[in-house]
Amino acid sequence: MLYESTERYPHRGVRDFNYFGDPALEVAGTSSRRWKSNGLVADNLPIEGPVYAAVDGIAGEGTIPGPASGGDSFPQRDDDPTVWWKTGDIDDANVAGALLEAADGSIYAGVDQYSEAHSWVGTVFRSVNGGATWEQTGDLPYCRSVTCLTRTGAATLIAGGLAYADGQFYSVIYRSIDGGDSWTIVFSLPNGMVLDVITTAAGEVWASTGWDGAVYGSANDGIDWELAAWFGMGVHVHCLLETSTQRLFAGLGGEAGYKIMWTDDGFTWNHTFGTAVLTEVHDIVESCGGLFAGVHGFGGAEDIYVADLDGISWSSSELPDYDTFMIRALCTSPGCRVFAAGERIGGKSTVSVYEWNAQYDEWFEFGGVIDPIQRVHALLATSDAVYAATGDNYGKIYKHILPPAASVPNPPNQIDNRGFRIRHVNPARDGVELRCSLPQPSPLTVKFYDPTGRLLRTLCHDAMFEVGSHTLIWDGRDEAGLAVPAGMYTYVVHAGESNSIGRVVLIR
Repeated sequence: MLYESTERYPHRGVRDFNYFGDPALEVAGTSSRRWKSNGLVADNLPIEGPVYAAVDGIAGEGTIPGPASGGDSFPQRDDDPTVWWKTGDIDDANVAGALLEAADGSIYAGVDQYSEAHSWVGTVFRSVNGGATWEQTGDLPYCRSVTCLTRTGAATLIAGGLAYADGQFYSVIYRSIDGGDSWTIVFSLPNGMVLDVITTAAGEVWASTGWDGAVYGSANDGIDWELAAWFGMGVHVHCLLETSTQRLFAGLGGEAGYKIMWTDDGFTWNHTFGTAVLTEVHDIVESCGGLFAGVHGFGGAEDIYVADLDGISWSSSELPDYDTFMIRALCTSPGCRVFAAGERIGGKSTVSVYEWNAQYDEWFEFGGVIDPIQRVHALLATSDAVYAATGDNYGKIYKHILPPAASVPNPPNQIDNRGFRIRHVNPARDGVELRCSLPQPSPLTVKFYDPTGRLLRTLCHDAMFEVGSHTLIWDGRDEAGLAVPAGMYTYVVHAGESNSIGRVVLIR
């Protein structure tokens, strides 16, 4: 099968054949939607740099003048429903399959590029200007595909994927201690492919593989690796997640009997419930006390599954677009925002990104369609943008710009139809005072979450409060008593049957 993907069809990437869908699906044309991307035809590449092309004469901020721009430049608005913009070009890119933000704000992308000598080569690119331009990092020896990226607390970069040498394919992990300027191989095994790498709160690095269905762990910054779990041949371990409770989850596919597994010690794995109709689980994230899984299932199965933080029992969550075939990628952002994207049915030439609105308990289309793209392989949310990495023989990376943290307004009184009210100052220095007004005695639960949606601190849990005004103070520390850095944080307040979700900017 790997031979089929790289030799018989050299114009396609290995992932479309082995792990990511039907290679027969072609881009059938372009959508009649308002926004389109410029220069996505291989023999008609645009000029260097980002080009934001509007079909009906309205272009995005920073548009390069010329025939593709279609008109004058206008600033992007966060409430504009058509705002996916293409970042700078990466030459000969076929699939952009991994995204990572470094501590200094740089964006790294794992990209599969066409190569006349080897059909495909796996590379890592870096952008220091929000995707306006990309530069290639150091060479990854023998690499054919980069599927996943992570960084450790020591600022080490870890990349996983597929290598090829002497007629043999290998699952491979690379390590860089100089920001990607040079990479060394630290792990390789014949056959299969590394599908995900993550770093835990304790600093351990975990990796999962496809076809041989294994999970490996490293306790020394990705230098040495040992087998932690094996789920069987023919199994793809697509994704790993460590939750804020230190429970580790694995999303499986292929011939796995259970599609979501969990462990508290890294070695004894347990199955979950409610996922019998699923065939693949591509990604899992945590947000504001819940888990979200991007999946593919048998007929009638939804593309998103959700669970409480314990992750034992899962159920479907309906998307607004029934043409969505599967969800490949998820990411989180402050405000209990979860973004999801994947692939649409029947060769349609557009794809949508969806946003979970926790206040309404519902999914909405986010940012309009990305056109003409069928597949999103990875999503990344930073403090000011959401990035989407795509395939379809183009390997483009798109972004939707979010409002800066400093623009989060001082919220008005939040009052529901039961008279429950909550107020606070925004931004807040060193800590936050939440002033709650209760129309009747109520059990109160107040929780704060970090920018990725992971639980930081519980101020109270089902504590009874009397009618009237109450002040609850978060001192800007986590459950361990450690001060959290400046940034945007989310609070969730449950007062009986009333709920409130808000964001606060913490400054130091």
